[in-house]
Amino acid sequence: MARASILSISIIAIYFHFKYSEKAVAYGPTILTTTGIFATFIGIAAGLSKFDTANIQASVPDLLSGLKTAFWGSVFGVGWALSLKFRHYIFGVKSASGTAMAGEPTVACNETSGQFQLNIMVRGGDNPIARDLSVCRHCLEGMPYKNYSRASSPAVKQKAVDSFSRADFFEQYPKSCLDEYPKHDWKTAPINAYPPGFGEVSRHYRQLAGFRCQEASCGVDLSAREHRWFLETHHKNGQKDDNSAANLIPLCVYCHANQFQHSQVKNTPKYKKFLAIRLQLLQLQRAKSNHS
Repeated sequence: MARASILSISIIAIYFHFKYSEKAVAYGPTILTTTGIFATFIGIAAGLSKFDTANIQASVPDLLSGLKTAFWGSVFGVGWALSLKFRHYIFGVKSASGTAMAGEPTVACNETSGQFQLNIMVRGGDNPIARDLSVCRHCLEGMPYKNYSRASSPAVKQKAVDSFSRADFFEQYPKSCLDEYPKHDWKTAPINAYPPGFGEVSRHYRQLAGFRCQEASCGVDLSAREHRWFLETHHKNGQKDDNSAANLIPLCVYCHANQFQHSQVKNTPKYKKFLAIRLQLLQLQRAKSNHS
């Protein structure tokens, strides 16, 4: 029974590590710990169910076997939960495969020239530059283009990439096959910049949140005046001009840096200062919660 409990908990933990995300970090440790506790009660119940008060000596082996299951269930449940927490603390959370997440800003490009206009933000404004647009290997896996699939050999995949032709692609997958088009194309997409008055909008939503990070796995309290500047307002879809309530979420600079395409925040002095006090703030917060 002990082996079955350990195996079950380990399978659940491996699943959370394989599907590693903010959701896995938020729910995984609780599920693993609870499963360990459940295994503990099963082990104790199994040991006591066979305990005979009239024959204590003969009942001891079964009781110890049940307690063994209880002990190892708790150890593995807590241990695997800690592994998720430590992974999140050390590495943070990145988007799967490095690809655009749902809701990220998207523009359409149906040109066969292979050129795509990028608006490089520099001091004083934007600098439009045309760059070659390469084929996305991840996207090719989702369609049977020249036998490219996850199960294909590296040689077959490389051949499909090297011989990729935009004209051939649009012949096999016509532009009319699209069910939905993005709002902008590569020529009409607006500059992704904060609109005037965003500072006031950001302050409003941070105040509504009580100056607490709204990431489920964090929740650090930054209401002290000297700590408030560590709380920032994140645009979920990456569109800085979309200040709708559904698109904004107050995050501490640590959690903000772990969002998709925000790793550059980790290079800022502000991030480094916060990283030095984050754990201390969380510990003080938990201590106050335990005393209340």
